[in-house]
Amino acid sequence: MKEEIDSSHIVSKNGKIYYPKFIRTEGERQYWHVYILRCSDNKPYTGFTQDLDDRMSRHQRGSVPATKKRRPLDLLTYITFTNMHHAIAYEKYLKTGSGRAVLYKRFWR
Repeated sequence: MKEEIDSSHIVSKNGKIYYPKFIRTEGERQYWHVYILRCSDNKPYTGFTQDLDDRMSRHQRGSVPATKKRRPLDLLTYITFTNMHHAIAYEKYLKTGSGRAVLYKRFWR
């Protein structure tokens, strides 16, 4: 059982600290995002995350090795899923030949 200490965090009985964005109550819906970035080399980067704001911040700071030298980055679009497996499958699809064709036809500006 967890007890709320203040609005910024929750501490469990064993003393572990949890922050609200990582705590989900029973029955609360979870979302996963597949996102497409345009990199400075004019090539796409496709990724998957639950916290899009945090992930974009890490990309912009240069904390993600795959995009560190490809900044600045432009978020073209993101697609939200309620099923993690569908999100992972769609991200993998976008990295295939036919998926890249869809990416360039539907999302590239």
